[in-house]
Amino acid sequence: MEVCVWSEFVNERLPLGKEKEKMRPRTGKRDGTPRGLLLVVAALALFLACAAEASPFSVVKTIAASYHPGDIIPVMVSPLTSKLRVMPMQWKSLAQCPRREKQQRRRRNIGQLLFGDQLEESAYDVTVLANETCVPLCTVKLTLREKLYMAKLISGRYRANMYVDDLPGVEDVSISKGRRRVNTGYYLGARSTPFTDGGMTVNNHLIFTISYHTVDSPFNLENRSYRIVQFQIAATSVHYKNAICDRADLVAGRPQRLMDGEISYSYSVQWVESPLTWSTRWDVFMKLTTRESKIHWFSIMNFFIITLLQTVVLWYVLIRALRRDFLYYKEAEAEETDETGWKLVHGDVFRRPRGVGLLSICVGTGTQLAMMLGSTLCVACMGFISPQSRGTLVSTLLFLFVLFSFFNGMVTAMLIKYLRMRSWKLIFVASVFYPAQMFLGYFVLNFIHIGSHAASSASLYSLITLLLLWQGVSTPLLLVGAAVGFSMSLTTPVKVNSIPRTIPPAPWYFDSALTILLPGLVPFAAAHVEITYIFGSVWHGTVYYMFGFLLAVYVLSMVIAAQTAVFSTYIQLNRLNYHWWWRSFLTSASYGVWILLYSIYYYFYNSTLKGFLSAVLFFGYMGMAAYTLCLLSGAVGFLASFLFVRIIYSNIKVD
Repeated sequence: MEVCVWSEFVNERLPLGKEKEKMRPRTGKRDGTPRGLLLVVAALALFLACAAEASPFSVVKTIAASYHPGDIIPVMVSPLTSKLRVMPMQWKSLAQCPRREKQQRRRRNIGQLLFGDQLEESAYDVTVLANETCVPLCTVKLTLREKLYMAKLISGRYRANMYVDDLPGVEDVSISKGRRRVNTGYYLGARSTPFTDGGMTVNNHLIFTISYHTVDSPFNLENRSYRIVQFQIAATSVHYKNAICDRADLVAGRPQRLMDGEISYSYSVQWVESPLTWSTRWDVFMKLTTRESKIHWFSIMNFFIITLLQTVVLWYVLIRALRRDFLYYKEAEAEETDETGWKLVHGDVFRRPRGVGLLSICVGTGTQLAMMLGSTLCVACMGFISPQSRGTLVSTLLFLFVLFSFFNGMVTAMLIKYLRMRSWKLIFVASVFYPAQMFLGYFVLNFIHIGSHAASSASLYSLITLLLLWQGVSTPLLLVGAAVGFSMSLTTPVKVNSIPRTIPPAPWYFDSALTILLPGLVPFAAAHVEITYIFGSVWHGTVYYMFGFLLAVYVLSMVIAAQTAVFSTYIQLNRLNYHWWWRSFLTSASYGVWILLYSIYYYFYNSTLKGFLSAVLFFGYMGMAAYTLCLLSGAVGFLASFLFVRIIYSNIKVD
């Protein structure tokens, strides 16, 4: 948007039809800030306000389930999770009570298949409005191998996650330092207690407290129905000496030791009427505390102010410099004096750079990723993605990635053709460049999940599904986009000289890697608060739902990346260095490098993960995410610089 305003600004002051007329300096005062800046700022502020206020709840699954007294509701379970380990473990791997009836196989989306996020029925059932003091379930005799496996899970602080009516069971809710902490599920056991002589105990008795909301009028008892609005779990360890649910054993409170080898499972159910409504039952997971809301708003406003200041400085410095340059060049043409500054390299600025094929592929892939992520966040802000719809986020990302393969092929082909390297071989390389790297990385990390018997290990069916999406849909769309891109033409504003110009030596600090890395620190520092929340949600197993804030951060980050790349390109051209192609890409791509560096700090100082395999998975996934962000932000910065260079060189007259 800003580059377009620049073009309008330049064209307004330097009409191309009057090159021969000598430009006279203006004596009247004129505002140094372009009038388009106010419109840009106003539009950006309005967008941020709308994005941050976007509802995080899903509109896809809004049909509430109503129950009647006596209805039997199965208690669902998901894989066991731990804050100390990355690998979730399967519920059925435990020596638990088997389901009395054969459960129906549920259909799962691609997101659930890839990350093992599926629900299955357990042996627990609840009857609507039926309070149960103690329901005996079964007695399980453990083998030595099962004892060791359960001891490993208890030592790893694994939690069992249960659901009733797709609502997660909550053990407790606390507010610490202004942040709400919701602990879902319950611990499988404890490492040691005073009653077990240092041995492990097993939580074998569960207390379900289910809150419900009455829907229909209380005067019409026959048609009254109920909706579940809250599900709480309290886990205890009870050693049944005589029989399951023996009252004396429940009162005595002697814990069940793991090494006893025989574990009896039971549970209690209590139904409590609640004033909560079905539409607000997710508030305990998704509603911000006052302090959290202030932190997020302060972060967004701080980010917005930084972006605004950078934009104002860029407009004021860069546009004034360009206007001065254009006036000087017009006067120089009339007086036939020597050229200086960025105009001096007009014959080399569009010279084909080294690694043009790789650069075109990176820009095309980054464009695809930028459109994918931006569209996914917009869909999430509209309410189509929520924790209630399991696996929807990953499925949406994959669907949009495949869909936007068309634009990858189009951008890659246009750049290849523009730089006089039309080659279908590069297009086929582009079709496998990013997907093959991600597939290989995921395939290697998947071996760790398989070796650990984790629930998140992808099956052969899941991998084949990915390959079919890649080769059957994504690649053909990319080839179609490439055909469209090759049919389009981009003209070069100036002629490229046959002999490249010698680049004068630059100061050591200009060619230093710090000049490429430091620009990425600006968007990272401004987005640090939101990045910390995302890390905490992903690696601590909590729910992330603030897609409105995330969309605002994403847009502001890309604006800063684009402006930084443009300003860096202008400085480089003024130093008569026309190798701006890769530098504009790498300058904005450094944003992802800072994310990777922060992930290293986060693992050692903020993360609770333990173990070598968890470290390998953490850095493996974070490396893939940082690499993706490098391509994404690098493409944004390159395209902004490319448009900027084309605009300024199309507004000068050369022989």
